Amino acid sequence: MSWNYVRMPEIAGLQTRWTHLSEIGEFGLITIFLEGHAITSDNEAGLASGHNDIELSQAGRSQAAGEKRQRYESIKIDTVFTYDLRRAYETAQITFECKNVPIIQDARLRSWDYGNLTQRSRAEVTVV
Repeated sequence: MSWNYVRMPEIAGLQTRWTHLSEIGEFGLITIFLEGHAITSDNEAGLASGHNDIELSQAGRSQAAGEKRQRYESIKIDTVFTYDLRRAYETAQITFECKNVPIIQDARLRSWDYGNLTQRSRAEVTVV
């Protein structure tokens, strides 16, 4: 009996599915990790950043160099994809600097644009 399907691993609580071996291709399984940016001054102030291009706070830099880097310490990473705002790119740079891997920025990976609610309190954005 041969098995033609494999169970994709559960990653960070994402739903798993059965995958036909023909979908895997010659390079084998690809694992994708989803990681949020580290803490910004907007996060600390309780503000919704949206597409506002804000950098990491000192606490965020420490978070990226500490717990985020440690999370990936023993995992082989080939490429990092991030959206094009400073907070995301800076998180990737700090977190993966020891990995010596390419970091590719793409604006299509951005999260929500809050429009007129940008820089408003998270409580105001949540109500709307």
